[in-house]
Amino acid sequence: MLRIEQVSRAYPGGTLALRDVSFSLARGSFTALLGPSGCGKSTLLRLIAGLDQPSAGRLVWQAGAPPAPGRIGMVFQDPVLLPWADARANAALPLRLLGEPAAAADARAEAALRRLGLGDFLAARPRALSGGMRMRVALARALATGPDLLLLDEPFAALDEPTRHRLQDDLKRLQAESRTTVVLVTHSMYEAAFCAETVVLLAPRPGRVVASLTMAPHGSRLDDAFQHDVAAIVHAFPDAA
Repeated sequence: MLRIEQVSRAYPGGTLALRDVSFSLARGSFTALLGPSGCGKSTLLRLIAGLDQPSAGRLVWQAGAPPAPGRIGMVFQDPVLLPWADARANAALPLRLLGEPAAAADARAEAALRRLGLGDFLAARPRALSGGMRMRVALARALATGPDLLLLDEPFAALDEPTRHRLQDDLKRLQAESRTTVVLVTHSMYEAAFCAETVVLLAPRPGRVVASLTMAPHGSRLDDAFQHDVAAIVHAFPDAA
């Protein structure tokens, strides 16, 4: 789907966030970007989303251009929901902005919310939802458009561990069903090993790729294959020094 070729990003003032980053995203794959704080993971995600441009190098899309508006979904650490709108209206927002009729947008938003277990909370406003439920609404909003590419910037970092595990399970299930290409930024080796097919490890700033590891498919966090993959990440993880 996308080749990232020798990409660097320098900011005014001289901060070099990324240096000579290269890797590929296969269509329908699930990739985790893993590295220490400040290594440029979120910067890289913004470049892929088209929200920023590299200072050097290039992003080469297989189709010749990035996905059209509405075909890239993005979820942040903060769900960023409209406080005055209910769950269905929040999930329908990108569809409405793309000009889809209200009834059709609401129907697609409702379907996405139901897939994430929120069928009984369609009319609930954000203040009535738990942190995990608000994140489910944010995921539904990103998935309602049927994106070709889903970009996730540490969406589960602020959640308690049981809720985080349930959302990881839901995300894996939905990705397997839709085969949407997913890129997940995370600080968690365990999250990366469990969710992703490929883990791209980035060194401390300036971020550069130090390893690209293939993960086994994991149905359980207790199986030996999962523990083996976590150990592989630990051994390959860049030294924070």
